[in-house]
Amino acid sequence: NAAGADQWDKILPATSHSTTDTVFQFSCVRVDSSDNIICTGRSRGGGISPSGYYIQLAKFNTSGALTAEKAIYGSYVIQTEGHSCAIDASDNIFVNGYSNNASVTIKLNSSLAVQWARSYEMGGTEPQARNMDADSSGNVYVRHYNYSDNMITKYNSSGTLQWQKQIAFDAAFGGGLACDTSGNVYVSATKTVSSVETLTIVKFNTSGTEQWKRQIKSSAGAVTGGGIFVAGDNLYVCAKIANSSGHTYGLVAKLLADGTLTGAHSTTDFGTITYESSSISITTPTKTDSSYSANIANTSWTASDSAMTEYSFTFAD
Repeated sequence: NAAGADQWDKILPATSHSTTDTVFQFSCVRVDSSDNIICTGRSRGGGISPSGYYIQLAKFNTSGALTAEKAIYGSYVIQTEGHSCAIDASDNIFVNGYSNNASVTIKLNSSLAVQWARSYEMGGTEPQARNMDADSSGNVYVRHYNYSDNMITKYNSSGTLQWQKQIAFDAAFGGGLACDTSGNVYVSATKTVSSVETLTIVKFNTSGTEQWKRQIKSSAGAVTGGGIFVAGDNLYVCAKIANSSGHTYGLVAKLLADGTLTGAHSTTDFGTITYESSSISITTPTKTDSSYSANIANTSWTASDSAMTEYSFTFAD
């Protein structure tokens, strides 16, 4: 609950599996307007034929009961993985990931029926969608990645590609994407500047026009990662800082969504933190977007209480 007390905890699948043919991983969780919890990730097994990896989706009600679970896959099921998810104001659910050697984005309604599915053919090695968020109008924004390129796309509520941008982030998984109620989108990831890794943040408006570019760097060492969240006029980011002694620290920063309040801030453990303008390159690619044939099926997974132990802990600022 809001005080941090454990209300319930579940493990899925409910029974242990010794066979290497069974895999289950969640990588994203969201809450809809009725406090249902939506989890997405990947699975293998679950009674689905043909055998392979699937985008896995599970829905729990506010009491922790598993009310639905689905597997989503394309014609090439050997390697289909779910990475992120989003929910719009009408409780439509968006999931994304990797399938058929393309980055895929899928919209489902609140009953978990597929509304549309798109494939973004960005090429490269294992192209995949990594982060996503939906705005109040039902548009969805997706960050795509292929070990060398980072692309940002906007789809409207009908699944039509509105715009696409390429940002010259480093070739790293870590990063984040969030949008505000006006349809502005904020993207964060690592960018090496003068041999130093920085957390770089870019803001686009709803039309895909760049609004500002900023970077966070530390005199102590690399700043990597880049989870991001927006609430009102505030922007929250997190990252990892590694100093020259090999120690790592978690950084959480509250910024203004308009990109102001740049400057340098002294800290005890990781030197001077600087928040400043970035010169990262942003271009407009012309990658192909096409329809994706998404199959959806019920799986045979069940959930049980996990019997997890709850601990309290403290960290120094």
